Amino acid sequence: MALTYARETEAGNIRVNVVNPGATRTEMRAAAYPGEDPLTLPAPEAIAEIFVALAEAGSTRHGEWLDARDYCGLR
Repeated sequence: MALTYARETEAGNIRVNVVNPGATRTEMRAAAYPGEDPLTLPAPEAIAEIFVALAEAGSTRHGEWLDARDYCGLR
């Protein structure tokens, strides 16, 4: 749905992207996967870079599906 909205807003000044954060060390993840070792997962701070980059005024990315782990070099 977001990528469809991105196509509809191409001519405007709204940027729309989708970010897949992947498995991340959060309380919600720990509750959903109680047997998982949280230290094997990146902390939210480790993937925050992609969200900051997309929010910056100079960002021209639009209509993309991005993987946070790939972008932040965590693979």
